[in-house]
Amino acid sequence: MYCQGLRMLYYFGAKVVVIKCGIKGYYIKTQLKEALMEMHKYTGKDIENWMDRELIIETSDVKNIKSTCAGGSSIAGF
Repeated sequence: MYCQGLRMLYYFGAKVVVIKCGIKGYYIKTQLKEALMEMHKYTGKDIENWMDRELIIETSDVKNIKSTCAGGSSIAGF
């Protein structure tokens, strides 16, 4: 989906990439197991479920009460 940008981010060392797509939601892509092993060293968590994943998380329809600094709130909710 976002291949060229992902390759660049992976080249610079990203292991998990999350792209906020506005009203469409989030696009999440993770690297292969070999790249995620470094994360496993520090967290001790099972990475099998995260390797080479591509996820699209759609937004929920909610009532807008006040819309200031919505980007930060969006990331916090993720």
